[in-house]
Amino acid sequence: MVTLIAGTAALALPQVVLASAASANPSQLFVAVGGHDVGNCQSPSAPCATIGYAASQAEAFELTSSATVTINIGRGTFKANFTPSSDGIFLTFQGSRSGSAPATTVVPKSTSTPVFDIGRGGINLDDLTINGMGGVAVSSDYGSDALVNRTTIINSSAAVCACGPTGGVTVTNSTLAGNTTAADVVDPSGTIDISNSTIAHNGTGLAEGFSPAPPVEGRAGSV
Repeated sequence: MVTLIAGTAALALPQVVLASAASANPSQLFVAVGGHDVGNCQSPSAPCATIGYAASQAEAFELTSSATVTINIGRGTFKANFTPSSDGIFLTFQGSRSGSAPATTVVPKSTSTPVFDIGRGGINLDDLTINGMGGVAVSSDYGSDALVNRTTIINSSAAVCACGPTGGVTVTNSTLAGNTTAADVVDPSGTIDISNSTIAHNGTGLAEGFSPAPPVEGRAGSV
């Protein structure tokens, strides 16, 4: 089911929010241009270079702790195809902002798998631009939840996809534009909720990849 909540319109603008500085501890990791994939990524003065390396450090910590980890990503363009290696992983990927727009761009290392693919866990994607480069940007399946907030997703075959059983995606204060499909529910048990967001200039605004299709609720403005 795709749910569009009142307030989602073609001319909506993403909210301007500045990321707060994070303290150096195991639940706050850092990635930046010029960083190095060594150590634990816990200091903003000694960041890692790649999202993948930081995610591996985050997963190792979460498997031995009840805490969840935020990966703070600096300005610039980074490559990723994130899929957790274990069940029960919950990560936040926090980008940077420049004025009213995200200043962190994430592109795929390979378009054969989603840029962010979560199963049996959860991810929060905040203040990012995700360029799928023709592949899927965000995928959720097997009871997992993906929250996309203050994020722009472009140039993807599917910007957000509930691609597997009971997968859920929530999109708020974001822009899905210039994609083949903005929101795709592949499995009938999946859900996508969209509110206060821009959906524009996509080949297909909302798609249901099964039959019969569930109802689309709310209003989408111009899709």
